[in-house]
Amino acid sequence: MNFLRGLAVLVAVASVCFMPSIAAEPQKGTITLTEYLGEVGQYNLDLAAQKYNVSIAEAQRSIAALFPDPIITAGIGSTQLNAAQRPASPTQTVASLGWTIELGGKRSARIALAEGGIRKADADLQEFLRNLRATAANAFIETLRTRLVLQRTLETSQSLRRLVAVNERRYQSGDIGRVELLQSQVEADRFVGNVASAEAAVRVAENAMALPLGRSLDGRVPTGDIRPLPMPISPQRVLDIALERRADLVAARAAVDVAREQLALARANRWVDVAVNLGVAHTPAIPVNAGLEPAGNPVTPAFTSNTLGAVVTVPIPLSRLQQGELIQASAILSQSELQLKSTELKVRTEVDSAVAQYEAAERQLMVFQDGILKNADAVLGGMRYSYTRGNSSLLDLLNAQRTADSVYLSYFDALANYGKAVVALQQAAGDYDISF
Repeated sequence: MNFLRGLAVLVAVASVCFMPSIAAEPQKGTITLTEYLGEVGQYNLDLAAQKYNVSIAEAQRSIAALFPDPIITAGIGSTQLNAAQRPASPTQTVASLGWTIELGGKRSARIALAEGGIRKADADLQEFLRNLRATAANAFIETLRTRLVLQRTLETSQSLRRLVAVNERRYQSGDIGRVELLQSQVEADRFVGNVASAEAAVRVAENAMALPLGRSLDGRVPTGDIRPLPMPISPQRVLDIALERRADLVAARAAVDVAREQLALARANRWVDVAVNLGVAHTPAIPVNAGLEPAGNPVTPAFTSNTLGAVVTVPIPLSRLQQGELIQASAILSQSELQLKSTELKVRTEVDSAVAQYEAAERQLMVFQDGILKNADAVLGGMRYSYTRGNSSLLDLLNAQRTADSVYLSYFDALANYGKAVVALQQAAGDYDISF
């Protein structure tokens, strides 16, 4: 079972709890966080490009397993250029097969290095996906927040419009003066601009969601309800899971293995390779009465000749006197080991920070859900009733409205902060089961 299952449960509702209903928007398609992250993994262009690194590394494995190609040689071994000096001299033809034999375990070292490269490429892909999921999940949460802000702003705007309608009737009946009517109209008009800003914020947030997706949302609306639950395991267990599963740590460990294999290959490359050549030479026969030599003697006849030759070539390893390749490979190994230690420290720090951030966000959210929202609604409702009965001023009502709006906006921020804290905690642990 995933260690953070139940931390954040997002159900398919677009409105937040504790919020009065407003005029329903036209029905649109919805998308949950689980669906969204699934599509991000399927359609993100950068992720698709990153996957090719694994294919490239796998191809390197097959390349590393290759043996040196054999060499076939065929041609004329010797022929007489001055026939007058050497009449009837046969032309010798040769054919040979050569092969370089690698010593020192070069091929096995190359294969081990290539296999380490595959593990490193796969870990890098998982690390890329870890960060991509976090970015996408935060964009989803931010869109939920902006839509809640828009919903609240629309509700307040409609409430103020109703207030203006009531004040127009009260002004006509002489219950209030013109200044009070104008003040309510100004407040209602001001919220028209707030609605436009909130709609723009929703559009910006949805565009930010579309970027990791690699395509538009096609009119779909993100849906979910962030509900806090206690963290089911201890911070130490979170750290243990992170040290075991974090993709960047896995990649750093793979980098150390690759560097170690690179050093082994550098040592193997210091062995010289032996070239073996096996050849056959064919010399045609010289017939009897083939002619006379320049001195007047008959040309000596000869039988057909086929000879077999074997040559072993061993280079003199003067180039091995330099140690540059070994020094470079050793330095890369030391560097990767230090980077691994740095990554482990980074993981510990990020987990500690993520736990602290999560605990603080949970406490902040619970403060709102323990009664602040209910009290703000009660105060606003009471002030509306008191104002309609003439027992309170318009300024008192507007102040109550502004206070309630401010409380809700802070609550929406707390919701988003909590959701992002859950994402940060799961990202720090490297174990994903986000399903808002």
